[in-house]
Amino acid sequence: PRLITSLRPVRRGTNGGVTLLGLCASIAGGAFMGLVFYVAGLVSPTLFIFEHQHMAAIEQWRLIPLGLMAGLVGSVTDSLLGATLQYSGYNMATGRVTSIPGDAVQHISGRPLLSNNLVNLLSASLTAALTALAALKVFGF
Repeated sequence: PRLITSLRPVRRGTNGGVTLLGLCASIAGGAFMGLVFYVAGLVSPTLFIFEHQHMAAIEQWRLIPLGLMAGLVGSVTDSLLGATLQYSGYNMATGRVTSIPGDAVQHISGRPLLSNNLVNLLSASLTAALTALAALKVFGF
C-alpha cells in the first residue's frame, strides 16, 4: 500500500494506505450497487402498470456511473481522513500497526483526532451528501 497523501509505501493496515486493487474494488462495488438499484427499478411491479413510468425507469442507466463515482469518492474520502486525522504508528514491541500513540510506537501518519468509527461516519456522510448533490445535477433537479 501507499499513503494516499504522499504516495510513499506504508505497512499493510496503515490508515490512509491505498492500493490500485483496493481502489478498483471500490469502483467495482459502487458500479455494482448502481446496477442493482437500476435493475431493481426496471423490475418493479408498479412500473408495468403505467408504460410511461417503465420507459422513464429504463432511462435511469446513469445510476450505474453515479454508483461507480460514489464508490471511488467514498474510498478516497475515507483514506484521506484516515491518513490525516487518524493516528497510525508502528508498535515496535508487537510488530503491528496501531492507532494508539505510545513510547514504543513510531509515527507513520495522521493525528490522533478521530477514531476509526468517526472516520467511517464522516466519510459515509460526506459521500452520501456528495452523491445526492451529484444525483440532483445528473437527473436535472
